[in-house]
This record gives sequence, structure tokens and C-alpha cells, in this order.
Amino acid sequence: MEPLAAAGSQGEFPVREKKPPDGPRAEVDQRVADLFVTCWHKVCRFACHIVRDPATAEDIGQQAFAKLLHVLRRGQVIRCPEAWLMRTARNEALNCLKRMNRRTYSLDPQCPVVRVIAPAAHGTPFYPLRPEDIHSLLQELTPRQQEVVVLRMRCPRATQLELAKRLGCTQSNVSLILGQSYRRIKAFLARGALR
Repeated sequence: MEPLAAAGSQGEFPVREKKPPDGPRAEVDQRVADLFVTCWHKVCRFACHIVRDPATAEDIGQQAFAKLLHVLRRGQVIRCPEAWLMRTARNEALNCLKRMNRRTYSLDPQCPVVRVIAPAAHGTPFYPLRPEDIHSLLQELTPRQQEVVVLRMRCPRATQLELAKRLGCTQSNVSLILGQSYRRIKAFLARGALR
């Protein structure tokens, strides 16, 4: 057996040249590459429709194509890969929404935004802002966001599930709307429009 030092003058490891894949693996890679060209935008638009965030939708699209590649390389037969991609993207997007709902935020209790839309766990009574300030903040939101935020202000101890039942929508929708409202109000306050 030769020692490793014999591979090179300084004890270097031999370098293997990378060969392009051939055979069935190359065919699978080419099929996925063709699907990527034809279906990428459709999958991302579909995921964006669910999660409402283009960056997250692109991540979901990448995960869906990676799963497709993995499944096809294992030899599984997929009769309609485009439908399979859409279904996988849908499942990934719903899982992403579930993870976003479980995420907890550490909010500064001194921030007036926290008093507006923070969950009951972080909630403090909503009275430090003047009525004019509240009106200005609410004008920055869409009508649906205003409805959810006002209900949150009126029922600070209500859970998101209770709010969803009152509004006639899903809990994830309430969470999404509150998150969007929080970001809009935070940007509004960052511009220094109130003080």
C-alpha cells in the first residue's frame, strides 16, 4: 500500500476530475431542468398567492423543485410532474404559514405599535396614544387591516382564533393581516410622522 505522500511531492491528495452525469441520472436532471424553465414562474406565483411574500414564494418553489429532483432520482415515476410540483408547492406554502403563525416576536412594550396590535400575551392597555395618533395610524392601513386592528384594540385579551370567528375568516388570515399591519405601522412610525 502506498502512503498518501506518494500522490504528490508535498503530500497533496490526487484530484479527481468531475464528469457530467450520464445515463438515467442525466435524463432526470434534464427533465427537471426543462420543467424548471416552463413551470418556475407558475409555481412561484401560486406559492405567492398563498404566502403573500415573493421571496418566501421563491424559496418554496426551490424546495418543490429540489423535492421533485430527489424523488425522480430515487426512481419514482410521476405521471404529471407539473401537477406534482403545484401540489408540493401548496403543501410547502401551507407549512410555511403554520411556521409563521407559531413564530413569536419579542416586541418592545414601550413602542406604541405594540399597544395597537400586539397579542394579549404582550398586550398592555391601549391608552398612551392620543385619538389623533390612532386615527393617523389607522389611515395608513387598508379597510380590512383597519377592521382587524380595531377589533384587536377593542378585545385585547381575545385570541386570534376568537378574532377570526368574529371576522368570519381563518386564524392564519388574522395573523397575516396583523403582521402586515404591524409592518405598515412600524414603517409609518419610523418616518416620524406622529412625533
